[in-house]
Amino acid sequence: MVFIRSILFNILFYGATVLMSIIGLPILLLPVRYLQRYQHLWATVLVFLLHHIVGIRHHITGPKPEGQVIYAAKHQSAWETIVLYREFGSPAPVLKRELSFFP
Repeated sequence: MVFIRSILFNILFYGATVLMSIIGLPILLLPVRYLQRYQHLWATVLVFLLHHIVGIRHHITGPKPEGQVIYAAKHQSAWETIVLYREFGSPAPVLKRELSFFP
């Protein structure tokens, strides 16, 4: 059963990503705030799929700080990237320069 859910999630994940990428191409011509909203929609769709197909749930405790803050994540999976983007709006990612050398 777990294997079937994994396959189903992957099919829907890649299908939704490709479909939303193609549909979203014209949004690249609009101001950035529209692209950020569309990215938020994509992340919401993926969190929905993770919750209802895979059974992954998340809960963030405590209030969200106002203003600019730094969130540090261990990045043990791509899940953090999707959920953090969805939960915290439009973060500005920072990475080590050396990581850009990897293919």
